[in-house]
Amino acid sequence: CTLAALHRFPEALERLEEAELLGASVDTVERAGDTITLACGGDPRLLEAIATRRARAAREHAGMRSLVDHAAALAALGRLGEADATLARALRSTPDVSPLPAAQILFQRGVLAAEHVGDREAAERYYREALRLVPGFVRAAVHLAELEAERGDLVAARARLTKVLSSEDPEPSSRLASLTDEGAQRDELIALAGEHYRTLLERHRAAFLDHALEFALAHGSR
Repeated sequence: CTLAALHRFPEALERLEEAELLGASVDTVERAGDTITLACGGDPRLLEAIATRRARAAREHAGMRSLVDHAAALAALGRLGEADATLARALRSTPDVSPLPAAQILFQRGVLAAEHVGDREAAERYYREALRLVPGFVRAAVHLAELEAERGDLVAARARLTKVLSSEDPEPSSRLASLTDEGAQRDELIALAGEHYRTLLERHRAAFLDHALEFALAHGSR
């Protein structure tokens, strides 16, 4: 659901109720509602019920989408090894017509490895493979650059972020500013990121407010 993607969860739930009344399939409404519940967290028993339901769907259909859904539920429960194994199965189930689904799954495996398991080497491999499939994958580039910077390869991190500066995403310019010494270039990068954040906040305030606040705290109001 678009509203859920923008973190407008109460509105999204209201729209789901309306959709069900208008005849949307129960499976579609349930899947979207489960996704919102996982994003918000909540009662572990409810999360377990969602995981059980999605495990059943994955067994019955074994398609990419159902496997990705199941992996998200497992990750929410802290069952990280199972979540990664399920994403690996999903990767093998991706259609051949487009590299985008595979790149997205690789990105998810990278986030799981870096931010939950603490395996940064594995995360780098996944991000690099995602970028090999989709060179303009901005989020994968930003996450990989962060890992490169953490291990001291600032030249690689700066070069990677520079490649995706032309996107409307504020993260590349914000992260690159953090890796740039004080001066005119750094000021320009901060101004560019600030402009992008202002545009995003005007359109989708709830979805980007946290990131915008982090940016403001890191770089001050300029």
